[in-house]
Amino acid sequence: LKTNSRTKKPNESLKTEISIFNFFGKQVYYKTLNTIEDQISITDTNLPSGKYILNITDGSSTQKEIIILE
Repeated sequence: LKTNSRTKKPNESLKTEISIFNFFGKQVYYKTLNTIEDQISITDTNLPSGKYILNITDGSSTQKEIIILE
């Protein structure tokens, strides 16, 4: 997963929220990260194969993607 690159100001923490929803709208995964990384890996979901909606919120913006887990 890639997010847009951001510049971190001194003494500023960047909180990134990761949410995954199934196609019924139920949230099936949530994690908060304190990171300024351009790429985030999620390996601890234990979700079955299928289509999901991924939301990445990093302060003022939210990115939504449809993902397929195999």
